[in-house]
Amino acid sequence: MPMSILNFPRVALFICFMPLALATVRSQSLSYSTTTLVTFTGSSPNGVAVDSSGNVYVTIGNAVERVTSSSGGVVVAGSVTTPGSANGTGSAAAFNGPTGLATDGSGNIYVADTGNNTIRKVTPLGAVTTLAGLNQGDQDGVGSGAEFNQPTALAVDGSGTVYVVDSGNNALRKVAADGTTTTLTVASSFTFDGVQTDEARQYFITGVAVDPLGNLYAGVNVNIPFGHADLPAYDVGVLKVTGVGSYSLQAILRDVGSLTASNGNGILAIDNNSDFYVIAGLTLYRGLTTASSVESEPSGIGNPTGIAVDSSGRIYVSMTYGSATLSVVVFTPVGIAPNISTQPSNVTIASGRSVVFNAITDGTAAPTFQWTFNGTSISGATDAVLLINGATSANAGTYACTATTSIGSVYTSTTLAVITASTPGYLTNLSARANASTGANILIAGFTIADSGSMDLLLRGVGPALIPTPFNIAGALANPQLTLYDSSSAPGPFPIVTDIGWSNVFTLGASSVNVDPQAATLALMNSLGAFTLNWAVGSADSALEVTPPAGGYTAQVSGFGGTGGIALAEIYDADAYTPATRLVNISSRAEVGVGSNILIGGFTIGGSTAETLLIRGVGPTLAGAPYSVAGALAQPMLTIYSGNTPVYSNTGWGGDPTIGSVFATVGAFTLNTSSADSALLITLPPGGYTAEVSGVNNSTGIALVEIYEVY
Repeated sequence: MPMSILNFPRVALFICFMPLALATVRSQSLSYSTTTLVTFTGSSPNGVAVDSSGNVYVTIGNAVERVTSSSGGVVVAGSVTTPGSANGTGSAAAFNGPTGLATDGSGNIYVADTGNNTIRKVTPLGAVTTLAGLNQGDQDGVGSGAEFNQPTALAVDGSGTVYVVDSGNNALRKVAADGTTTTLTVASSFTFDGVQTDEARQYFITGVAVDPLGNLYAGVNVNIPFGHADLPAYDVGVLKVTGVGSYSLQAILRDVGSLTASNGNGILAIDNNSDFYVIAGLTLYRGLTTASSVESEPSGIGNPTGIAVDSSGRIYVSMTYGSATLSVVVFTPVGIAPNISTQPSNVTIASGRSVVFNAITDGTAAPTFQWTFNGTSISGATDAVLLINGATSANAGTYACTATTSIGSVYTSTTLAVITASTPGYLTNLSARANASTGANILIAGFTIADSGSMDLLLRGVGPALIPTPFNIAGALANPQLTLYDSSSAPGPFPIVTDIGWSNVFTLGASSVNVDPQAATLALMNSLGAFTLNWAVGSADSALEVTPPAGGYTAQVSGFGGTGGIALAEIYDADAYTPATRLVNISSRAEVGVGSNILIGGFTIGGSTAETLLIRGVGPTLAGAPYSVAGALAQPMLTIYSGNTPVYSNTGWGGDPTIGSVFATVGAFTLNTSSADSALLITLPPGGYTAEVSGVNNSTGIALVEIYEVY
């Protein structure tokens, strides 16, 4: 993200993908077309940002400007020539030497008002307010009670939390949407480059950025005063900040720059692929999730003051050569060799089950793929996804994929073991969490029991139990009503059984399906690993034990008495794996909001081997016939977590033919190949996972999360 730096003599800035410590190397030859977006006279651009709509903003003088190639700079707020400190709209607002800036998904601009020691917020209409800060100092607090000392670089995450490089305090600060400011880390605590800050090595936090999953990164300039005899040397590090005082080293570039070429060291930005861009020694380095590589060196720019990357991979650099040329230069990638951003894992699968391998790549050019088995090309295996149905011992071995473009190629490999298992991987419990109220805005969790016979299940509709520790969910549904419905056609479906408070008596519905409902017990919940509900007369959480025959059902959680809030629908397999029947899918539809109000589908894979699943986050398809859902989520992002770690993510399934071929097999409806709906076909080892559906750029709307077993 943008960082204010001093004005040094003119030197060229190179773009160079050099091998970084802690990273592997891939084959790549990347080139850029270079254009100057805008040239200024008199004042230097001190930072640059680009929003989700492609609008480019700079801080210049004492103002924030929107810049284009046709109209140059247009003042959004403040005055280029006149410093001050005032909230207001447009020219009525005043800044004092602002530097870094960042944008959120709603088009708001956050500004480091360096001379005023404040963090400012500018709406798309130019209305300026002060988010935090007032007096110069070093103090956590709320709003004007917080103190900064020359804040510079900024980044903002999807929830509206702003991260600030507080340069005068050499600290990284966090500012919540309500202005609450806390200190995350200070440079004096760093030890990643051999020793703590002392006369031989000094650390300075200079850049900050947030990736699409909300992970926080910092750029650090390491000053070694006597690195070359009597002359200084510099290292530049990129840190992943994982908590207060906690970080891990992502990459380090050693011995970069000199006294006249350390300008901008550590300025940082991150693109939509979670690749980071950092300036070191007047060279722009790109660090990939799993690799880095040497890149071409466009010349003709220098003295960078800020960097930003748009959704198409274009790189914007604000810079100054001195008083002669002050500009924003745009580097548009002509091509990027593929990078396998999610590596396929070694897999153990039960004989007769399906397994899938993914070669998920990034790059501006679509690669071709070729899979091999034990070194021999697999005929027709030219998709990013390789699906093997009904695996046997003959399929065990080494699988490899080469992804190739005209720019370069990348290779990855994995192994498959096929065993006879008494308890193959299976879905042992499913859950869905979202907002639930009344009418159409309820939480609907559909599920299917396959094969023959009946299956013993624990069903729960949870609200009040989400409020206390360890969940601490504000706004949980106070009075959940849990109803199990059959899948009969019109005039159905019909309710089978309803529970309002699990210590109360349940009510049978109009359905003819017999599920033998029973009051759920603590012993049953404990045996299945379900978290504890309050066992007391009048407990408002709902729970039932049922034994439905094979078929499709929906468990609906609504707000009793007109209540609304966040609720959890849960379905547990209480049979401890009976091969005759099994849970094969869950689908949950609900309103997707922002922050904690997103749609979350949870699932657990039991057994001793991996399980293959189709997981989808659907929005745009719901808007069309035959569903015609008003207010459907236009661009869903689907992210799979193992615990708190994201393991897969997809925004737009791209019409992949292998993934599309599975839809009909598992009974999923068709998605348009060009739709923005998300879909993943993955094989996962036993464990607990969540599938989260959120809106790109904090968009909202009704969405569907689906989890299907691919047997």
